[in-house]
Amino acid sequence: MTITPTRRAILGGIPAAVLLAGTASAQDAAWPQRRPIQWVLGFAPGGALDATTRVVAEKLSRAIGQQVVVENRTGASGAIAARAVAQAAPDGYTLISLPGPILYPQAVPGPGRGLTPVTLLALGPMVIAGPAAMGLTTLAQVIEQAKREPDKWNFGTAGVGSSHHIAGELLNERAGTRIQHIPYRGGGGPLVQDLLAGRLSLAVVGAGPLLPHIQAGTVRAYAVTTAQRFPELSEVPTLVESGFADIDLGQWFGTAVPTGTPPAIVARLNQEISRIVREPDTAALLRRQGMQAAGGPAEQFGALFAREEALYADLVKRFAIALE
Repeated sequence: MTITPTRRAILGGIPAAVLLAGTASAQDAAWPQRRPIQWVLGFAPGGALDATTRVVAEKLSRAIGQQVVVENRTGASGAIAARAVAQAAPDGYTLISLPGPILYPQAVPGPGRGLTPVTLLALGPMVIAGPAAMGLTTLAQVIEQAKREPDKWNFGTAGVGSSHHIAGELLNERAGTRIQHIPYRGGGGPLVQDLLAGRLSLAVVGAGPLLPHIQAGTVRAYAVTTAQRFPELSEVPTLVESGFADIDLGQWFGTAVPTGTPPAIVARLNQEISRIVREPDTAALLRRQGMQAAGGPAEQFGALFAREEALYADLVKRFAIALE
């Protein structure tokens, strides 16, 4: 159930020597043509992944002396973009930003499956939160009320089969509740408005969309789903601290390239992007979006992707969730 060692290793910090030393081939790697590098993401502008990608792309362009252009290629929860990048020429001129974990009803390219990992951009928790107007202050109070009046409780997420959905069903299982799932098309916008209006009892989403409302006192955060507290919500306990042992579920942003991309190019991208996400202004941007800067070896991202995909796939089967 838990992937705590991997997550803690990443958030604990990668030694500077690992991030900065690199190999001579990585440091000397160059793109042979003066044409733009295309950085694709499969989601609309305006979200946390889009904002992060654009900041990192701009800095990467300056670092390598090569124009980097961000393209939003939306549709099918990122599957269209992933397939397009996996089919692109593996020449170092195409990258993709991947949020996760996301499960699909059919196979979609990912690290180790049509794509080669470059590095993690960031890791973050999901937050279990409700309208402050309900007057409940702890998760224990929420569970007590949900058991007393099960037909009156629901939880909103970013969609069927999302990590948010799975985390909510895991809470149902472990708490012995029957809180009804309400799927949305994303974790912000309408979901947040319905939560503020009291049409949702709970939200289980990434921290970013809720942070301003938690800080304003209109939304109450009951717990985060990772094994460690989130710095921007340092007063909010983890699910483990709330009595649910061995739960460590989170979300991440990562980068990848088409399989077959020259290793020296992959190494150079890893080196530069790992450094960029840990720069103070980039790390601060990520914190405002509910994430913590990561970076680190490509193999670390590949291992995390595989472990989390397997973990969430097992949970989908366990809860009999029909992926759309």
